[in-house]
Amino acid sequence: MRKIGIIFTTIYMIFIYICLYIFKDNESMRILLGTFIFPLIGAGISIFWICQYILKLTGKQKYVWVFLAMGNLSFIIAQSIWYYQITLYKVPSYPSWADFLWLVQYLLYLSALIIEITITKGVPFVRFIFNISIFMTTAIALSIHFLITPILASSSNSIWEVTFSLAYPIIDLALLFVTIGLLYLSKYSVNKKVLSIIIVGLFFQIFADTAHTYLLSKGNYVPGGFVDPLWILPLLIIGIASIYARYRLGQQVEYYSQTNHEYNLIPYVGAFILLISVLFNHGIHSVGSLGIGLFLVMVLIVIRQNTILIVNRNLLQELTETNDELTKSEERYRHLVEISPHAIAVDIKGKLVFINKAGLELLGATSYEQIIGKSIYDFIDKNYIQTYQLQREKADSKQTLIEQCEYPVKRIDGEIIYVESRIAEINYNGEKAFLAVTQDVTYRKNSEERIKHMAFFDELTELPNRAMFHKNINKKIEKAREHNNQVAVMFIDLDRFKFINDTMGHSFGDVFLKNVSTRMVQLLGHHGTIYRFGGDEFCVILDIVDQEKAEMIAQKIIDGFSKLFNIGNHEFYTTPSIGISFYPKDGEDEDLLIKQADIAMYKAKNLGGNNYQLYTPVLDKENSNKMEMENALRRAIVNHEFFIHYQPKVNLHTGEIVGLEALIRWKHPDWGLVSPLQFISIAEETGLIIPIGTWILHEACLQLKKWHNEGFSTLSIAVNISPRQFQDKDFLKIVRNVFRDIQLDPQFLQIEITESIMNNFQGSLSTLTELKQLGIKISIDDFGTGYSSLSYLKYLPIDEIKIDKSFVDDISINQRDIAIVKTIIDMGHHLHVFVTAEGIETKQQYLVLKEHHCNVGQGYLFSKPLPPAEVEQLFNQSFLK
Repeated sequence: MRKIGIIFTTIYMIFIYICLYIFKDNESMRILLGTFIFPLIGAGISIFWICQYILKLTGKQKYVWVFLAMGNLSFIIAQSIWYYQITLYKVPSYPSWADFLWLVQYLLYLSALIIEITITKGVPFVRFIFNISIFMTTAIALSIHFLITPILASSSNSIWEVTFSLAYPIIDLALLFVTIGLLYLSKYSVNKKVLSIIIVGLFFQIFADTAHTYLLSKGNYVPGGFVDPLWILPLLIIGIASIYARYRLGQQVEYYSQTNHEYNLIPYVGAFILLISVLFNHGIHSVGSLGIGLFLVMVLIVIRQNTILIVNRNLLQELTETNDELTKSEERYRHLVEISPHAIAVDIKGKLVFINKAGLELLGATSYEQIIGKSIYDFIDKNYIQTYQLQREKADSKQTLIEQCEYPVKRIDGEIIYVESRIAEINYNGEKAFLAVTQDVTYRKNSEERIKHMAFFDELTELPNRAMFHKNINKKIEKAREHNNQVAVMFIDLDRFKFINDTMGHSFGDVFLKNVSTRMVQLLGHHGTIYRFGGDEFCVILDIVDQEKAEMIAQKIIDGFSKLFNIGNHEFYTTPSIGISFYPKDGEDEDLLIKQADIAMYKAKNLGGNNYQLYTPVLDKENSNKMEMENALRRAIVNHEFFIHYQPKVNLHTGEIVGLEALIRWKHPDWGLVSPLQFISIAEETGLIIPIGTWILHEACLQLKKWHNEGFSTLSIAVNISPRQFQDKDFLKIVRNVFRDIQLDPQFLQIEITESIMNNFQGSLSTLTELKQLGIKISIDDFGTGYSSLSYLKYLPIDEIKIDKSFVDDISINQRDIAIVKTIIDMGHHLHVFVTAEGIETKQQYLVLKEHHCNVGQGYLFSKPLPPAEVEQLFNQSFLK
């Protein structure tokens, strides 16, 4: 667009002069074209260009171009009036409205330039005052001699004619003064090129005015002559300036502050022109406006030169002082560079010419000869050379350190380290060079890599972690969706790991988990990827599998765990519980697939572990029922929906009631009576058994204390304690608080535990010992149904073992059951503990147990569990059969 403007202006001006030449003998056509048509077209085009730029501007800059456009508009109106008058009257009146509008045009231009000067802030205008003064003295002298004096000398002109005639050269001088000032100030403006174009246009404007005024004063002005097109040229040049400014709008521009020496020639050129004018007009000895002007110019030049000499002398002194300071500064800087903890190096065209001591140490060098003169690229990893070169390009022609970059460096000894550098272009001994400030970031880099690794890999097992699972499962799902395949997710939980961890300690547990992880990776092979979710939970992603293959891999993992884990001098055994879900059948996003696999895993665990289960919607129902039961249990605790029934324990030889077992019952407001078989396991799993068990213990002991106060002082009470409650850290504290609050003698409380406490033998033994020291009786419930070793019995401080109902059911008809029961009774007697049989329902069972010397029995033969008020009616009865 800029070139189009210049080309158009050139062609247009040539075309104008050609047309004027063609119609040189046709005055009316020449006046029409030269003073009306061509000027109006030129001014209109200039206004169009300027308005396009004005629409994109804001702030003060907008007013500059508005005034310039208004000046052009004033020119159009003035030319139209002038052409109308010359057409109508042949000789237009002078002065007229056209002359007034031409003066307005100049005033608008002058206003635009003054606004531009105010925008260019912080410029030392005073330093150019001598140059401007010398040039303006020359211009004023020439204007007075050639323009103003002839106007004043014309006696035939009226006062208005003289006034308007003088106004043109005076305003031109003012315009020239501001233009020259702006010329000098433009060096400090970000719009230097735009201002330069405007200044050129204004010079043409002043030249056209001066030529017109001079010819007019001599009576040689011809309308439509060669002078008139000169007024069109400034308008188009100002329009070109607006095009250039619009093009540069939003682009990065450079700030100019260099001294342009050619501008310093302006006063001398003015003085030379003035001297020539004096010589050709009146001679050197003539005293007139030219002579006075020449004298003033010479005086100003002398003053200027003396001022420059003084300033230069001061500058020379300052330069000397600055050089001394720079020398000291350089010494300090070199010292700082040498003691800097960062490596500092300088290279010219890639060759190292300087490096400090820290740089030598960074590169593993012992002498400067090992480094100086070598290419800097000899030390940079070849894969990062382009990165380093890009940083150098960014630093090119900048005086500050650019942003840091990281890359590996090869030391003299071959070790690879990571460094962080900032690079800047500098002048080193008169040559262009690059300064690099570098520090070793190998430790930080390794730490970052480790942190990144830790974010996606389990620190203990080195398996991918949950975060990596979430990252990869989405990719697998997307790929399966594209190819219409399946993805299987396995959720694996280790059975009995808590027992191993609690028995052997957490450090050993970590070693055990590492061994388990290694085995699972080997068992899985290339079929998928295993992830550790935390604790003893793992997850597996299997790609492109059907159900049969997933089941085969799950069974392979289960079979692989049948082999014992040899760790140190010990052998350990664990089994996996595995739940499996499939994309897209069981879910189409990661969260749902994990949830369904987790539900299936808990089903496998509830079935005893060491098996796998596929997710089915039925499991959701079971889970929903379990959640509903859990919520109901929580409400039952708050709403006191539980109560206790008591079942008598009878001495089989005397028939007397020697104690009672406290059994919990639950009456739900909607469901009615809920069997303990339905809710005890859920209470155990959720931990609600702890507050429920605490309530049972307190209520049973409170009821026993009441019975003691009523005269039944020999009765004891048996309370079942769940494994979860027994292992609770506050269990012993709760028991002590019950005795303290109720004031019950501990010897009348019998705590019933199951064989599952053997899972943590050492911890259980410690708790049992403390209970025994309190005076509490210990009973092992459901004896013979667990999987603990009988050898543990001799270490446990127990008082009673209870034969499980499953052994009692068939003793009247099955010799095997009789043998088992007799063995348990004999073992108990040899261990000096009481033996109690549960679930006695027939007289034949009672007689067999009595015959084999079983101490105590309980069951529906004697009484079902009853409320306190009803069971009290049995205390004085004899149950001897």
